[in-house]
Amino acid sequence: MGKHPYRITLALCTALAAFSLAACGGSSSGVAAVSQTAGQSQAPAASDLSGIAAVGRPLSGAIYLSDASFPTQSLSAVINPDGSYSFGASDLATLKAPFLMKAVDNSGSAWYSLAPGAGTANVNPLTTLALAMATGSADLQGLSDSFGAHNAATLNVLSSTFPQALLRVGTALQPLLAVYGGSGRDPLAGFYALNRQGLDGFLDQVGITISQGQVTMTDKTSLATVFTAPLANLDAGRVTLSALSAPATFYLPGNAELTLALQGELPAGTLVRRASFTLQLPLGFTVDSGPSAVNTALPIGSAALSNVYPVPALSATDNQLSVSLSSLDGFGTGNFLTIRCLVSSAALLATGAQDFSSSVANFYSDIYKNVRLKGISIVPVSLVFPSHEGKALCASFCASCHNLSSSDTTTASLFGKGTKLTALAGTRHHGVVLSAIQAGYLTEYLDALSSGQVVY
Repeated sequence: MGKHPYRITLALCTALAAFSLAACGGSSSGVAAVSQTAGQSQAPAASDLSGIAAVGRPLSGAIYLSDASFPTQSLSAVINPDGSYSFGASDLATLKAPFLMKAVDNSGSAWYSLAPGAGTANVNPLTTLALAMATGSADLQGLSDSFGAHNAATLNVLSSTFPQALLRVGTALQPLLAVYGGSGRDPLAGFYALNRQGLDGFLDQVGITISQGQVTMTDKTSLATVFTAPLANLDAGRVTLSALSAPATFYLPGNAELTLALQGELPAGTLVRRASFTLQLPLGFTVDSGPSAVNTALPIGSAALSNVYPVPALSATDNQLSVSLSSLDGFGTGNFLTIRCLVSSAALLATGAQDFSSSVANFYSDIYKNVRLKGISIVPVSLVFPSHEGKALCASFCASCHNLSSSDTTTASLFGKGTKLTALAGTRHHGVVLSAIQAGYLTEYLDALSSGQVVY
């Protein structure tokens, strides 16, 4: 089995607490971030402090930390391109918890949070809202003043009032969060996935303003107001679900895999060493045009050592994908290429390999394109959805012994453990023997699930 060469790993924190969150990527960079990743990183050491700073997109700037010492001590760190930040154990060794935190983007705007100690502490509009409630600030300037003028006594009070404020935020915003599958998730210490779903979907679509003791939330697309409430009484808020835009649908690159075969008869002693063709993608299908575009077409079978060059190009006018590959060793007929596609939920299970077609196909027996081959053609063989296949396999083979709970830290939970299936391929486990392909599908499903993806 093993990991697919295009599998990407979200370099994000996986410490899970009361809610188990998935939040914050965004419209402008969330797709690119996910295009570069697809599994899970190791949880940070308990003596580290790390998390994500995001506001519907990863923040670009710096994060500042101030402790409960007297006099107070401070640290700062650059926010990484994916919104992550980290303070190591050596950085925190002389500091005293809890820690007040401020993330400042390159424009000077700031968001706030509070970390009870080492572990995971995210910074986003919801932690900012909760901290404003806990401090009694009327606006962001009040929060800025609190950050600059706090002391050990005020921080110790906040360490008890801030968690309650977070709960009140989650309760008051539950109707809005539920639209994105984000209700019951922890914006402070939960799992983050840049996938436009869950809390990430909410923050991607809803803007939050705190001014003169009033909270106003607006739909970023229509600019319509979807929530208003006094900061001191969030439970009395007015929710207008009808003004909320429909959640965006987003999927990991490669959530559909098309296998192509070369069929026909090659002259005796002849192999294909160069090929170029155009593949017609059906409505609803596209391919990744971001950083992982080089893995859109993956040679397999006897063509496994082929080189795909240049990067496959998709025509915006007719949805046709142009692919070229060359092979010094040459390859014969049979399965030779996997095309990784992106597909919407509407088309995910309603399309088959027969809905794809190839044209303008040219094959040569030499690299220099001097000897053209005839009598062979490209045939779409199969279309599979690895995470969907893995979901069915999990239900059939794993559900009786294992759960998918993100809060279960025992071996019974498969959450975040997709990579461990590699060792099980071909071996008997609980009376089940998985083939390499089955283990691969299960890994795809668990990785997608653990990174917050919706799997149909």
